[in-house]
Amino acid sequence: MPTAEYDALLKDFGEYEHKVVWMFHTARSGSTLLGQMFHTLPDWTVISECQTMVYSTLHAQSATDMAAFSQTKFFEDLVVAYIKSYLRLVPKGNSVFWKSFAVLSEHMIPIIHARFPNHKIMFSYRNSFAAAKSYHNFFSPQYISLN
Repeated sequence: MPTAEYDALLKDFGEYEHKVVWMFHTARSGSTLLGQMFHTLPDWTVISECQTMVYSTLHAQSATDMAAFSQTKFFEDLVVAYIKSYLRLVPKGNSVFWKSFAVLSEHMIPIIHARFPNHKIMFSYRNSFAAAKSYHNFFSPQYISLN
């Protein structure tokens, strides 16, 4: 669907009044556990690490300077459309715990802050040695050859 048509469609939906908590995090930081905890709470919806924004960004621009691209109106419109399209799926009255891997966070946070000022933003990180050890312990058995 062309971006302009998608944006027009989302404008018809208006704003959604959900309490939203964004958690930007690093790999192996314990974010999955937090997401599972919020998922068990009544009237909470968990949105977990959607790749929509990453893929849209990769396909929307050909420049390699992400910092410059993130300052464009087009990028801002992508972020806003991404957020609105997911919030549209959340049941009315539910709060949202939005788990987002920190790949685009430094570019998205200023837009979230400006366009969705009631959204709360938090960061989760883990000591780099512990995160690396966890990553190794989780993924290395898949790559070990027993031959």
